[in-house]
Amino acid sequence: MGTANPQSPVGAPPPGSKTPEPTAALPRQMSHPPSSVQSPKADPPPAHRPTPARDVQKRGWFGKFVLIVVGIVLVWFLLRTLGGGDNQDASTPNQDDTRSQSDQTDPLFNDPDGTPSEDLVAVLMGREGEVTVSSVELTADRLFAVAGVDSPEGRGYFVLDTDSGEWGPFDDVFITEPAQCDSLFSTGDAGRALEISSLMDEKFCDPQLVFRLVESEQLNSNGVGPLRVPRELADIDRTQIVPEGQPWECAVASPPYEAYADMVPRVWTQGGQLVAFEFIGGNTTPSGAHVGMSESALVSVLGDSLEDRTADYAGLGADRVLAVRDEDSELGFLLRSGVVDSVVVRLNTFVPGSC
Repeated sequence: MGTANPQSPVGAPPPGSKTPEPTAALPRQMSHPPSSVQSPKADPPPAHRPTPARDVQKRGWFGKFVLIVVGIVLVWFLLRTLGGGDNQDASTPNQDDTRSQSDQTDPLFNDPDGTPSEDLVAVLMGREGEVTVSSVELTADRLFAVAGVDSPEGRGYFVLDTDSGEWGPFDDVFITEPAQCDSLFSTGDAGRALEISSLMDEKFCDPQLVFRLVESEQLNSNGVGPLRVPRELADIDRTQIVPEGQPWECAVASPPYEAYADMVPRVWTQGGQLVAFEFIGGNTTPSGAHVGMSESALVSVLGDSLEDRTADYAGLGADRVLAVRDEDSELGFLLRSGVVDSVVVRLNTFVPGSC
């Protein structure tokens, strides 16, 4: 038995083998490291890794470049738009403005807010080249126009209105003689018809229109409709209520317009005014008094407001005169045989019996 080898340590290489070179020991991974030992931090997931600094710089400059380009384009567009509008206003008028300016200078431009031109009137009459329009006047409310026209038929007046939204013929009314004046009443307003008549330089419709108003209005202490006291003779010289050439002193006369014969048999003038007139028409007062009623009926209607004024009407053939008076004028009821035979409207300061 040979000499025994000393016992080799556990894990030592057998005799005669080469001893391996020492290698670095790998640390063992522990599932639960001690709290005193700090675990190495795990790398973040690839999707959330920070972008390298160079990429960040490139992307930052590119974004700024895009914003600068967009800003320049927007500024250029705004300047071009605003500059183009100014240039258009200065050198090339807007199409609507051009149209408006040309329309206003066009003699056939139909503007309901303006006065129709003489050329437009001739066109609306359908008689271009046949007539000459010498004047165009508007009513106070600017809804009607009256054109003075010289035509083969003589001097006449063409009436226009704006009912259609622009100037147009009013019922084709072209008045050349008094017989055609009734057409003015189709305006539906006697007062407006009289205003239209007042725009005619010859005013030959005035007598008929005033008569129609007198015929339809109520009777009161200062007159009836446009026939009232006092009236300046110059204001009613075209109505044919008073004859021309009345003297300055007191005078009595009959209206020259024949239709008044059965309504106003006589008028009194003094100092250039109409100061009284006698009325025999069928018009009534607001209280219902009228020509033809009995004295008792008159008293029952007007009662204590009646005063006896018989002395002021001496020479007019009345048996008795009962009157209603206000501050400036008087309504005298002339009684004959117990019936109201006529009514006299007069200024309080004028005495018919003294004229």
